[in-house]
Parts: sequence; structure tokens; C-alpha cells
Amino acid sequence: MGDRLSIDGLAERTGEPAGRLAGWHDLGLIGDETGAFGAGDIERVRLIRTLLGRGVAVDDVARTVRDHADVLARWVPGWLERGERTHTLDDAAARVGLEPERARRLWRASGLADLGSVATDEDLQGLRTMRVALDAGLPEDALVQIVRVYGEALGRVAEAETRLFHVYVHKRLQQEGLAGDELVARTDAVSGPLEELVEPAVLYFHRKAWDRAMREDLITHLAEEAGLWPTIDATGQVPAAVAFIDLSGFTSLASAMGDLAAAQVVDRFAVIVRETVGHSLGQIVKQIGDGFMLLFHDAASALRCGLALERRIGDEPQFPAARLGIHWGPVLYRDGDYVGTTVNLAARVAAEAGAHEVLVTQAVHDHAAGLDDVELVPAGGRRLKGIPESVELYAARVTAGRAAKQTDPVCHMQLTAAEVAARVTIDTDEHVFCSTDCLQLFVAAPEQYTS
Repeated sequence: MGDRLSIDGLAERTGEPAGRLAGWHDLGLIGDETGAFGAGDIERVRLIRTLLGRGVAVDDVARTVRDHADVLARWVPGWLERGERTHTLDDAAARVGLEPERARRLWRASGLADLGSVATDEDLQGLRTMRVALDAGLPEDALVQIVRVYGEALGRVAEAETRLFHVYVHKRLQQEGLAGDELVARTDAVSGPLEELVEPAVLYFHRKAWDRAMREDLITHLAEEAGLWPTIDATGQVPAAVAFIDLSGFTSLASAMGDLAAAQVVDRFAVIVRETVGHSLGQIVKQIGDGFMLLFHDAASALRCGLALERRIGDEPQFPAARLGIHWGPVLYRDGDYVGTTVNLAARVAAEAGAHEVLVTQAVHDHAAGLDDVELVPAGGRRLKGIPESVELYAARVTAGRAAKQTDPVCHMQLTAAEVAARVTIDTDEHVFCSTDCLQLFVAAPEQYTS
């Protein structure tokens, strides 16, 4: 099935020295008894190289393969099952009419550089698609960005599929006592039907996302034509409100309560952020840990969303407080992300904010002034990290008040009077706690939490 290779041919396709490949062959990891190699050995070499790079000794790999003969045999990508031929990248580029260096740039952008310079028949079709896009008039810079977004976004999809299946299916079957052929059969019985759903699901969600993106693009065109928004610069620069939000004291919470409890807090926080942003005409650009970067096409929507987020999170029982920073200005779109001075300043403003605080810049104040029930209180000029000049900030507040909460000094949970599990007074300062666990941590080292 597929190409037959000599050891020198395999070395050329994988970048591994022939001597090392010969050693792996002697250990029974690659090739057959005659010393011949096939396309499947290209994949096995990549797998072995990855294991070695993660600190697994080659002898341990060989022993595992001897004890579990199907380990490497089960690692057969779809293109091998179809018997596709392999090509060097330069040969593939020539076949589809792309200059070799341009093909290499697109190959790297797609995230396939770890595969070396080996292309399959399926890769040929992918390169032909890119060639059609270029011939249609799409600039190479734009195509490189699109390809990079495809590769990274779908890489996350594939990672989620494999990791979640491993944790929620494979591991649970193991916990039920299954092993060996029975475990493989039960795993395959679940994975088989699911694999058939992957490509239809990806296409479905892409269509839904495409509809939303086209709607936003139409709004942009209409707003530009009406003179409501500045025209987007040819480089991809557009005016926008950028907001950053995270949970105050989250590091202390994770340390006190453990990763699993902290992850549950993040899960609930993420639900609130996604629901609120979705109802506020905004967009989640990315999530990093307990933090989100948000983007809005007008400052008023960003401010209303920020205040709604702070209020919803503040109303959550036994939950850490949020803090937000918002700035308005030009942002540059690159690779599915937004970059530039506006983004950097918004992040610094968020880092300056305290618990339950929404800080905004003068630009947001000027573009969002006059909102009903919203007060923008001068917070003074601040020196922010990496920003050469003092930045004038305002604290945004909803004029209607709400019940006060106290902060657990250990995990930074925000507690109403009814949620307080324990209290301690040191001198004249009262400290409240969400649980006896936090109380015990505090009593053991009060100076760690009161400094």
C-alpha cells in the first residue's frame, strides 16, 4: 500500500539520519523483515520522534511495542488507509503550479511544518485550492492569514475532540475495568459513529459563523456609507472598543481551593461572559485562563456590556469579583486576532482595575457619554506599565446600588452576610470566610493574607 522506500528514501522524507533509522528498524519499530519501508513508516518515525522529544527512551518505546503489538499498527492515518502516494513539497508545488517558496510559506502558515516536506495526494488538492484563491485575486498576505486561522482554529477543534474523548470515554471505560481487546472494541464502537459526524458538524458551525460574519460585514459597509464609522484602512485597521476582563484574586483562589474547583469557577465565569457578550453586540476575541479579550464596534455597547458583566458576576453567590478595562481606538486585524496600541492600553487599564471595578479611558468617556443610569467618575491620571504618558481614567458605575459584599482574604470569594461561614477579628479588623478550609489556612498564617 502506498510508496515503497529504501532507508535512504525514508531518511530523506523524515529528516532522520539513516543510521538512526537502521537502529529503530533493528528494534522492530519501523520497516519489515526485508529492510523495506513504506509510507506508514514516515508516520511511525514522526510518532517515535515525538515520544523521544518528550523524554521517553527508545528502549521503552521498543518494549511497549513488543508487549502491545498493536500500538503502532493502530496509528494509521486516513491517507495511508486510502493508499495515497507521497510527494516532496517541491514536487507537489510544481504539480499544482506554485513557486516552491510560496508553497513553503503556505505550508508553514497551515501549521503543517512539523510534517516536514512530505505531501500526500490530499495535500496536493489543498495546495490546488490555495492556487485557485491566488489566481482569483486574493493577495498572498491575506491567504496566508486565512490559512493560518484555519490551521490554528481547526487544530483546537481536533485537540478538543481527542482530549475530551480520551477523558470522558476511554478513561471511564478503563475505570469500569475494561482492558486489552475489549477496551479497544468498546472504544471503537463509540468513536466510529462520532467520527462520521465530525466533518458535517464543522461545516454546520462554519455556516452559522459565516452568516454572523457576513451580517457584521454588511453593517460595516452600511455604517461606512452613511458616514457613521470611519472607513476601514486598507491595512485592516478599524476603530473599535476593546475590553479585557478577568477575575480578581483568581491565583489565590486556585491556590486555596485547588485546580478542579478553580476550573469550575472559570467554567461558570465563561458562561456568564459568553451570554452577556452575545446579548451586547460584542465578540469574544479569545480566552486566556480566567481572562477574556472582547471587541465592540461602538464604545457605548462595550461600556454597557462591561457594567452588565460586573453586575452579573457580582450577583453570583460565593464568587470572586471581576475587574474590567476598556479603551476605544484603532485596532489592526491580523490572523483572526486584533493587535495594536489600543489593545495594549486596554489590557493595561484592566490590570489597573480593582475588584468590582470597570475602568475606562478618556476615549471611551468621550464616545459613550450620556448613557442613562451610568456614571463615569474621574479616577485620575495613572502611570500604566509600558505606556510613556499618564493615562486619564474613569470608574464606570451603574447609579442603582446593590447589597454590599465582603471578601474572603484567602480565596477572594465575594460573600453576602448569609454566605459567610466563619468570622475572625484581629485587633479591630474583621475577616470573613467562605468555609472552614479557608479559615484554617488563614489561622495558620494570617500574615500571608493581611499584608
